[in-house]
Amino acid sequence: MRTTTAEGYSYEPVPTVAAHPSYPDREQFGRARIAMPLSVLYESIVDQTDALAHVVRSSGAVLWGAKPHGALYHAASEDAGIASAFLDAIDAVWPDGLAIVGPPEGQLVEGSHARDLVYVREGFADRRYATTGKLLVRGEPGALIEDPDAAAEQAVRLAQQGVVETICVHGDTPNAVPIARAVRAALAREGLLRQASR
Repeated sequence: MRTTTAEGYSYEPVPTVAAHPSYPDREQFGRARIAMPLSVLYESIVDQTDALAHVVRSSGAVLWGAKPHGALYHAASEDAGIASAFLDAIDAVWPDGLAIVGPPEGQLVEGSHARDLVYVREGFADRRYATTGKLLVRGEPGALIEDPDAAAEQAVRLAQQGVVETICVHGDTPNAVPIARAVRAALAREGLLRQASR
């Protein structure tokens, strides 16, 4: 975290930093849902977020937001108790309030609004959506978008629909760097690129 934060701050414009805690699941990169008491989940999120908070404070960086990762992202959207545990943990570490990033609908949105937190609705450039508007399950054929042009086209479409306010490209998606560059260029070309407020 320290290295990534320092490297980020060597670029212009300076990027924003956000916490991205997950279930305590290193083996599967946080992408497996784990049944656990909410109190244990809360403590895990506190520990992960607090580690980043220490890096941010010691480096003079700015912590802007928090977004649940992987399976926790979906669980917090579907389950009010999990959403509350996530928000409680973020508040415990950073009581001044962080922007919460997540799906356009669900329990995380409602919980954030109930606490008067800034909520940033997110879409994905490198993941395909089902006709229901939900992401296709990872591992299904075609669930990942690996072509930079196709990802950029989807990012522009999502931004133009007005349903999302930020676009994610996963760092472990094949072609992630070319995809991110294509997405940024396409959004800029269409006048849709915005800098996150601090």
